[in-house]
Amino acid sequence: MLHVNITLKRLDLSRSAIGPEGAMKLSKALERNSTLEYLYLTESNLGDEGAVAIIKVLEINKTIKALLLCSNQISDQGATAMATALTRGAGILQTLWISHNNIGPEGAMAIASALKRHDSTLEALHLHNNNIGQRGAMEMARMLETNCTLLELGVESNNLGTNGTAVLANALEVNSALKMLFICDNNIDHEGVKTLANALERNETLQKLTIHDNNIGDAGAIVFSKALERNGTLRDLSLRQNNIGDAGVLAFVKVLEHNETLERLDFLMNRSIGDLGALAIADALEANRTLTSLHLDGCSVSFSLKRRIRHLIDENSRKRRKIL
Repeated sequence: MLHVNITLKRLDLSRSAIGPEGAMKLSKALERNSTLEYLYLTESNLGDEGAVAIIKVLEINKTIKALLLCSNQISDQGATAMATALTRGAGILQTLWISHNNIGPEGAMAIASALKRHDSTLEALHLHNNNIGQRGAMEMARMLETNCTLLELGVESNNLGTNGTAVLANALEVNSALKMLFICDNNIDHEGVKTLANALERNETLQKLTIHDNNIGDAGAIVFSKALERNGTLRDLSLRQNNIGDAGVLAFVKVLEHNETLERLDFLMNRSIGDLGALAIADALEANRTLTSLHLDGCSVSFSLKRRIRHLIDENSRKRRKIL
């Protein structure tokens, strides 16, 4: 009935196990559908064949804006075929999630190459929990140097390492479109952190950076704090579960006293953060008027200090709502 439906805009068939055969039938129906905008097929056992059938139909279907194909055993072969379909035109597709698959460097390189086209409409690409590695990251970086439409990139848990992180960071220095970068759990060491921080000092568009689960420690937190003294666009920084202690938190005191753009800061599950760092943060918040979210759960901070910080954050939120 999908081919004659004129009202349905969102279809969620996740965990339905439709398989490749079901995907073929669905793609046939989508050829004639002109209303569906959001299609969710996570954990649907599509495999390469089913995923390619769905993405190819976008050459005909001109209404689907968001497509989720997570956890579908998509390999490099499937990703490369999907990239070919994207090159031929994918309607008005704006969001593509292909996380938790088996995509390696070759598949990532093919998709990045497709996104170099000047007529790409894709605004959000999420590839987390694949294995694109440093080679895949290099091609993603080359794409970012010229792409003017992608606003959101997720490459968490992809074994990027320091070198993969460095090439992406270098691309951020020239990219003028990307607003959100998710780069968690990628074995980033201090050198990788420095390249990201250097990019933040020069980048004028990135608004959200999520880098948790990378064990950057106090040294990494200090490097980021110095970058934020010069950055005037970042609004959301997540440093959760990074083995940061009081020394790292203390470095952010000056940021909170002077930075007027940072709205959300996440230190969750950094167990070495105690009352020394939290007290300094609380004092800095007395003068700060922009931070509206601060996560310290899982840290070694006393209840009374958490309550004081929560009160100050709530005050900022109320004042901001009045302004807006």
